[in-house]
Amino acid sequence: MIHGLGFSNYFKSVTTGNLSAKILPLFEYTLGIQAAQIVLVLLVLIVSYIVQNFFRLSKRDFILVSSSFLIGVVLPEIIKIIL
Repeated sequence: MIHGLGFSNYFKSVTTGNLSAKILPLFEYTLGIQAAQIVLVLLVLIVSYIVQNFFRLSKRDFILVSSSFLIGVVLPEIIKIIL
């Protein structure tokens, strides 16, 4: 919700004009975000498949390693936001 509110303020400042002039840029932005999410999920699935099948890493170990990596990346960002 916070992300959406931040985007709405940015979108209002970038686009001017009537409603019909705003619909196409909003639609293009939304399609771009959805396409990027699909590509990212496909990349994660491909890497997961490669790691589990070619490197013989168990599913449990892969989940632990990837979760630890994500926590290590996200936690400093959360701390910066809070402090």
